[in-house]
Amino acid sequence: MVVFSVITGMVLEGSDLHLYRTLGAFAWAVLAALPAGLFMGWLGAWLLRVWHEHHVFFTTSMSLILAYGSFVLAEEFLGVSGVICVLMAALTFARSWQKETAWGDLQDKILMPGLCGHCCQPHPSPPSDSGCLGQV
Repeated sequence: MVVFSVITGMVLEGSDLHLYRTLGAFAWAVLAALPAGLFMGWLGAWLLRVWHEHHVFFTTSMSLILAYGSFVLAEEFLGVSGVICVLMAALTFARSWQKETAWGDLQDKILMPGLCGHCCQPHPSPPSDSGCLGQV
């Protein structure tokens, strides 16, 4: 999209291709979108943390607001790549918010040690013929 906007700008202005100006515009559009997206993702996670909201409605609403807001901020106000800004905002928001949710606690405490419950846990006594897979 960045290359398309550079080429479209050249065609509409009727100017020639200047390599350094084009590379500079491309670098600005990509590299300036990264910190903008990082900031927007951090801001969204921080707002949910401050408001102490863990309900799925609020996190989903914040995700939608974050995606749209990041894109508009990047494209309209900063003149950088909105897609890259939204990508960075989503990654930052998900990573920052992941540690705060009950699902993260559930995943860390229950699901990750073993997928088959008691069969994967060490037995205090010698195993009986209870039918657990992987134990003889």
